[in-house]
Amino acid sequence: MRKKLVTILVIIAIVLALGIAGALGFVWYRDNHVFIEGDAYAIGSEQIDLLDRTDITFDYYHALRGALPECEIRWNVPFQGGKVPSDTQSISVTNLTEEDAQLLLAYFPKLQVLDATGGDYMMHYQLLEALAQKKTEWDVRYEVDLEGIRVAPDTAQLDLKPEEYTFDTLIRNLTYLRQLTELKLHTPELTEEQLDQLKTAFPDVTITCTAEIFGVEYDTETTELDLSAMTGEDAVEVAQQLKRLPNLRYVNLNPENGIGALSREDVRDLMVAVPNVVFDFTFEFFGETLTTASEEVKLTNVRIGDDNEAEVRLALDLLVNCKRFVLDNCHMSDEVLAKIRDDYRDRTKVVWRVWFGGGSSLTDAEIIRCTYDLVDDNCEDLYWCEDVRFVDFGHNEWLDGCDFIAGMKSLEYCILSGAPIKSLEPFANCKNLKFLEVAFCEYIESVEPLKNCTQLEKLNISNTHVTDLTALDNLPLTHFVAMEINAGKSRVPTEEQARFLAQHPDCWTQFDGKQPYDEGWRRAEDGKTSLPHYAAIQIAFRYPHAPNNVGWYLKDEERAGIEALHPMAAEVVTGETVPEEAIEETVSETTPVEE
Repeated sequence: MRKKLVTILVIIAIVLALGIAGALGFVWYRDNHVFIEGDAYAIGSEQIDLLDRTDITFDYYHALRGALPECEIRWNVPFQGGKVPSDTQSISVTNLTEEDAQLLLAYFPKLQVLDATGGDYMMHYQLLEALAQKKTEWDVRYEVDLEGIRVAPDTAQLDLKPEEYTFDTLIRNLTYLRQLTELKLHTPELTEEQLDQLKTAFPDVTITCTAEIFGVEYDTETTELDLSAMTGEDAVEVAQQLKRLPNLRYVNLNPENGIGALSREDVRDLMVAVPNVVFDFTFEFFGETLTTASEEVKLTNVRIGDDNEAEVRLALDLLVNCKRFVLDNCHMSDEVLAKIRDDYRDRTKVVWRVWFGGGSSLTDAEIIRCTYDLVDDNCEDLYWCEDVRFVDFGHNEWLDGCDFIAGMKSLEYCILSGAPIKSLEPFANCKNLKFLEVAFCEYIESVEPLKNCTQLEKLNISNTHVTDLTALDNLPLTHFVAMEINAGKSRVPTEEQARFLAQHPDCWTQFDGKQPYDEGWRRAEDGKTSLPHYAAIQIAFRYPHAPNNVGWYLKDEERAGIEALHPMAAEVVTGETVPEEAIEETVSETTPVEE
């Protein structure tokens, strides 16, 4: 009995010991492990390998990471629909999202290579750039897809064939070729608008194109082409291709047999489309054979008429190198010709013949002289002579008005003495006027219009009815004559004379006397030596054998003589190339004339 009791006590002791041991073991296990969704992990673990499990979620990982922050946890990260070991060193992708980028940054601490070279043209290149900048230790590999070719993002120069890109991919993806400086497109199938869009979108990239013309590809360095076989049907397409050759300077359009298939309108359209190219083209114009290289064209006594204005304009459109285009007696109205001249004046001087007095002149004459023969009904066409600098219209005793002067915008020297004109208003347009002689123009009462002639230096208003000189106050006058030879004294009141002299203390002035032309005005005190300004006038008008009823141009020696005179030398004439006709053919001979 006693033995049995001992046995029972031993058993009880063992059970108690085991219970205590179990309790102590549980407490120890609990205190030395973490538990995630029923899984226990030792608190002191340095590494946990979960790669054999595919059921690990982000919540599970975050809970385990939070419990064991110092432990290396290897697990299969959910990424782009699959599972990727967290300790992988290289990952390949074909596309990328913002979420993917965040996963790469957060869950792949040992990643060294991100390979996106297999991505298509829709790849999120901006994300790849951002990852490369943020994780400089990563080797971020990718190519920019242009939908026909892939190129490295550090590409600086690029040559592309039409099949290697589309316009949309260029616009979208060239941005990611940050180092690109030159882009060459071989025979691109792009419109000019699309090319302009590309150049606007990428101003730091030099974009050039080769051109394909009649099956031949031409490089951007092409400077000359022979397109003499071209037809009008080809012109529009060829023009688009020529725009892509920035160094092109010359195109021959003349076949060897001299007969081309292009119309003048076709060639004009080519010139408009590609303005920096010289198109060598020969064409007929009212019986004259002209070329686009012609620098001067002159037609004489050819009946063109206003009905053919469009033909004249078409010829001028083609004559891009023409400096002077003369229609001499071609039966076109002054008004139509003046409109043509205005429209083309920036490139070509349009010239025609006008009639006046007893003769005529071309409208670009530098000097015109018509004495005695000018009357009100034969002078109005002189208005169109806008290039004239010297005019002598003295002794025209039946000339009541000089409205034509308003058109002479280049006028510098004018002799109009002895004409019964009533107003100087037309001279308000003559901003370059330096010398004006209107002595014996009895009906003139005001010099008010001359206040606009801000370069006027020499003025002779003798024997006029001008009494108020206020309009002259701000003019740079150096010589002024206002005598009245019949009355013996000037019509300008004494008080006004004094005021004028005070206003112009350095101006040589004559109010009294019997000869308004000689000493001090035209000649020196010896009465023989011409003053420099009048010597220039003598050269220009060729005194004493001055032609009359005609316009002409300075000869080289005349121009040199005028330029040599002091102090007017630098101001008198700085003309353009003298036309072939130094003087009009209407003057057969001259006789000495009174100056």
